[in-house]
Amino acid sequence: MAKETGSAGRGASPAVFLYPVIGILAVGNVVFALLWLLNPIASGPSGERGGRRIEVTAGRRVLRIGEGVSVEGPRSGYETRLSGEQFDELVKTLAKLTSATRTGEQAAEFFRGEAGREAKPAVTLSFPRRGLGAETLEVYAIDTRRQAVYCRLGSTGEPLAIKLDIYQKIASELAGLAGGAVGSLAVPYYTPLDEAFRAQLQKLQAPLVVTTVSPDPRQYLLQTLSNPLAGLGGVRLEQPDRSTLMISVRLPDDEAMTRSLADAMAAACDKVKVQHLDFASQTAAVQEFARSIKRTVNDIEDAIVLQYGGRVRLIRNTELLAREEAGPLAVAAALRFEGEKVLARALDDLLAERGLVYFAEGHGERRIADRAKEGLSQAVEQLNARGFRVAPLDLATARALPSDCQVLALAGPRKPLAAEAEKAIAAYLDGGGRLAVFLDPPDGIVPLADTLKRFGLTVPEPRKVVEARGLNPPVAIELELNAKLDFVAKWTREATVLFTAAEVAVAPPAEGADYEVLRVARPAEAEEGSKAPCLLAAVRPRAGKKGPKILVFGDVDAFSNQLVRQVPSNAQLLMDALGWLAE
Repeated sequence: MAKETGSAGRGASPAVFLYPVIGILAVGNVVFALLWLLNPIASGPSGERGGRRIEVTAGRRVLRIGEGVSVEGPRSGYETRLSGEQFDELVKTLAKLTSATRTGEQAAEFFRGEAGREAKPAVTLSFPRRGLGAETLEVYAIDTRRQAVYCRLGSTGEPLAIKLDIYQKIASELAGLAGGAVGSLAVPYYTPLDEAFRAQLQKLQAPLVVTTVSPDPRQYLLQTLSNPLAGLGGVRLEQPDRSTLMISVRLPDDEAMTRSLADAMAAACDKVKVQHLDFASQTAAVQEFARSIKRTVNDIEDAIVLQYGGRVRLIRNTELLAREEAGPLAVAAALRFEGEKVLARALDDLLAERGLVYFAEGHGERRIADRAKEGLSQAVEQLNARGFRVAPLDLATARALPSDCQVLALAGPRKPLAAEAEKAIAAYLDGGGRLAVFLDPPDGIVPLADTLKRFGLTVPEPRKVVEARGLNPPVAIELELNAKLDFVAKWTREATVLFTAAEVAVAPPAEGADYEVLRVARPAEAEEGSKAPCLLAAVRPRAGKKGPKILVFGDVDAFSNQLVRQVPSNAQLLMDALGWLAE
């Protein structure tokens, strides 16, 4: 038998770390209420003591949950009777929790720091303990790097570091016993920065503005409900009356982790300025911010934006997560938060000067200033944010390549290059130049065919589009990068796709050649051991030798505005590839 208890009229302050943001979406006569929990620790304490108190009471065998706990008692609550078996098992589990710890020194280090000194319990667990009467365990924060939960034991004040997976298991069991009334027992995230990242922040010569933008909870709800593979673990349904359906949605943990990381950066360096924009309650501010950086609202939703020295770097929150298993369709793959590593690389990009990339024009190539769906403007903006300078080069009139050309890109030419242009590019490569060729099947041509053949690269059927195995008509093909190659191992691990790609044939170089020819990517759907088509090939000098670097992509559409919007990791692949050429 469960019942609701409450003291809403007492004026108790809301929880310190659990900030509910309510968005209302009305459809017909049904109201959807979305509960949004965003809880970074670095936003600091506010108001009186808050949080969520969980009590396991002896005698009546009652599980009681208090929400927004203050000195006057809980603002609202919920309690349910447990069976004798449930009660005994729960008490035993909670007692074990106080001993299932890592070294207490990690927790003591947290509580000695500024974040720990200011922190207040997000969750307090009270339960009977043999020999002590009642014991309490105050839960403060999750350390994202150490995967530990920092707590204090009420009877002794001893700091404890509980393994995150153990806490999550206990929280899940409590949520189940309470019929979902306790939600997920969410705890704020604490993100300590390593010394290398702190040193990197100290190199800033100008303000670094870090903006986090939360996802639209309405869209998130619709995506969750429409995706049968995602499950409904973060959704709770209630119907208080016939015309109202209440839906509580818990958004992904990486949102809170991202905010925590941004605040930790600001605490470590006074040149870092942070703002957090909430899509549900600050829609106008989100729209204005998007306009100010010349992006759409969809571009910046569920993202973190870095602004430094006129450059803008946009990182999707999904890019901050690394999969433990390969393959973007692996539903059960575990995710690991690697926000600090990703932001450290992004900061390197903002501070770097990687040279000038010329995109050829004059033969029907994709244009870098074109903002239509087939253009390359979005990819170019991201190149600029990563330290590249980008400019067009009219090959129809050029007799030689500029001396400051770090990389030359041929982005899907539709007409053959003039003899003078081919001669100029050949001379550029003979001098150690760097070239990126993007094919455009079925309508494009193979530029520099004779030059590429000299380095062992050909396109046997330039008008034939490689088809995804088992699918007809052909669709976008996920790439499998050859991570065994030293330079490719540093490239993005996120899923990348080509749209209409041609096969690039790779021939081994002659014995004694100063260069090597490499298969960089193939379709991910290819069967193990099969001779899969090569969709991205590379040429580089052998160790200790000098010479050109070349990349040939089977598709240019992958880097168009349309595909970059749909698959942001494609832009990262382009950055990684051109960065390798420019090295």
